[in-house]
Amino acid sequence: MERGKFVAVVFSTCALSLACSSGGGGGGGGSGGTQVPATVNYDFTTLGAPLEIEFSDGEIDLSIYLSGIYNVGPEDYTITPGPLMDIATGLLYGDLQVEVLTTVVAEVDELPTAGSIQIRHVSTGDLITVTVNNSVPGVDLYYDEGGDGLEVIGPITYTWDDFADLEGSGTAEEWEEISSFVYSVIEGVYIRLFMIIEAFAYGFDHEEDIELGGVGTFWLVRNCDIYTFDNLVPRGDMYLAWYDEDGNFEITPGDTFLIEAYRCWVDDPADDRDSWYNGRIRVEGLVDQENPFMSGGTVIFQNFLERETTNDGLGDFVPNSDVLMNGRSDILFTE
Repeated sequence: MERGKFVAVVFSTCALSLACSSGGGGGGGGSGGTQVPATVNYDFTTLGAPLEIEFSDGEIDLSIYLSGIYNVGPEDYTITPGPLMDIATGLLYGDLQVEVLTTVVAEVDELPTAGSIQIRHVSTGDLITVTVNNSVPGVDLYYDEGGDGLEVIGPITYTWDDFADLEGSGTAEEWEEISSFVYSVIEGVYIRLFMIIEAFAYGFDHEEDIELGGVGTFWLVRNCDIYTFDNLVPRGDMYLAWYDEDGNFEITPGDTFLIEAYRCWVDDPADDRDSWYNGRIRVEGLVDQENPFMSGGTVIFQNFLERETTNDGLGDFVPNSDVLMNGRSDILFTE
């Protein structure tokens, strides 16, 4: 499976470029908007209860503590060392704690050039380390049973394709499957984070148009790719709507935005699996400040569904590939 990106971005490079001019409907070329600095810090954390994720093998509870830096000009980003996420998988793999050991560095939509993460199995203390290996390109895996450092297996080297395929392979060691599973969870969370960032980019670039359009008007953030495997709707879209919570007819702190992915298919010709999205993400309690720059709010995932599709010329949904996310988190961008 050609998933090949540590935190893959399935949208265009504009998905992370907070200062880019987003295409779409509504006011056309865009007008007004918040001035975004060249370097932006991001923090994306769960609030109280974890995110609930349902998939074919069961359910997981996910607490996230994502942070890093995005450089708008060169379009590269980092994931900061420290706690990254806690994953409660129940009978699947038990409880897992994930930490970034060394800064993950990557250009948008490219393989990372540096970084390592460590996965700790809470009940056994086992430690699994995943380190980027640029010479493959791929990853080196290390396994420390019991976490005492007395007998460490590794490095075991995989290409990105082979690493992604470890999950559910039935032939890999369980600790190797866990490393691939955690990779896919990180990937999925960042994809959703970048969807939110893309919607924020559109809002920054079209602020005056959105205000003139009025409350509840759905603005076209992007046309998704055209597909033929869903007979009901041949192409979906991604929308943004504004709700004026204080009734002052201006986008101000405390307002709400709704991001809706409507049957949105994202085609990657280099991948044998693509993704199809449907559902809503609300951003409530808008934070909006220019000097110093600060933006964000409370993110609420509402039955946000991702479904894999084939990319083999047949174009169809992959059985048992649904991933459904619900829950709340905080997102904040600062300079």
